[in-house]
Amino acid sequence: MLGELYIVDQMTLGRLDRLEGNGDLYDRGDVEVLAHPSHTYMAQAYVYNGKISSDKLVTMKDQPWGKKKDANLVWYACYGSNLGSLDRIPVLSFTSPDILEPNPPSDKYLSVIRRGLMETWPELGKEKCDVYLRSRV
Repeated sequence: MLGELYIVDQMTLGRLDRLEGNGDLYDRGDVEVLAHPSHTYMAQAYVYNGKISSDKLVTMKDQPWGKKKDANLVWYACYGSNLGSLDRIPVLSFTSPDILEPNPPSDKYLSVIRRGLMETWPELGKEKCDVYLRSRV
């Protein structure tokens, strides 16, 4: 699984627990994360509590990246209701199959993401970090 790693305080963790339905829809648990460049960290992730059928498994070779673009492909993300598109493939959330009007992130939210990026990749520097964030909004 590909993702991002963030350091959050207890208040933010509580908010994430409510957002993710911790203990209901998902359980938060410890995971070991392999991060660039080959460092491992202990972190926590939310794991789906429902049943997962093996016939629904999407193998790594069947993931949409690197494939010929197909109008039937769609990315699914963990956050947001409609995150636009990635590599010309729509990005929808697990929590809403509907395509909603884009809702740009607030400056406060972007500052949290910026801080996480700067802590994770200090070599980026503020200017490159800001360029990266502006390219994603």
